[in-house]
Amino acid sequence: MSKLLAVLGATGLQGSGVVNYVRRDPELSKQWKVRAITRNVDSDKAKALREKAEVVKGNATDRAALAKALEGVHTLFAMTTPVFGVDDPLEAEFQVIKTIADVAVEQGIQYLIFSTLPSCRDVSNGKYTGVAPFDAKAKGKEYIETLPIKSSFYCPGSFMKTLPLRPCLLHDRIPTKVIHGFSPAT
Repeated sequence: MSKLLAVLGATGLQGSGVVNYVRRDPELSKQWKVRAITRNVDSDKAKALREKAEVVKGNATDRAALAKALEGVHTLFAMTTPVFGVDDPLEAEFQVIKTIADVAVEQGIQYLIFSTLPSCRDVSNGKYTGVAPFDAKAKGKEYIETLPIKSSFYCPGSFMKTLPLRPCLLHDRIPTKVIHGFSPAT
């Protein structure tokens, strides 16, 4: 019997990469069924995922909807996006991470894989304190480590989607319009 892997952020680059890898791998695809969780099951990206995975509606800011989307899941891959337009974006994103982790434990999920980032505040010895997306994810990782759930962490260092938008990070010989299949938003 196949185990169920749920993927939060399944329509984004990280989540769709997880879905595609599992579905394309000859052994993993036999061992795992994939459930893609998205806020909008009618989006073009969600519709495209239907060929590869069960697509269900879920939102990490809606505890009840998330719990429903995670029913029967063995392993969860979770990632979060920054929260903008609030007084405390670090705390707002941390609360999303905390909800995801708490619901995973409540649902009996056996394994949580969380996409995290290093704390800029910690790495800079307190010099950089306004990098909420990094610090929130690092705080979330620390929280997950206290929970009664097996976990592992993927730390890409930054969001690959934004790399082409940051020319200062690119070598001067690499064209900034397309980098290894990623192109800036137009």
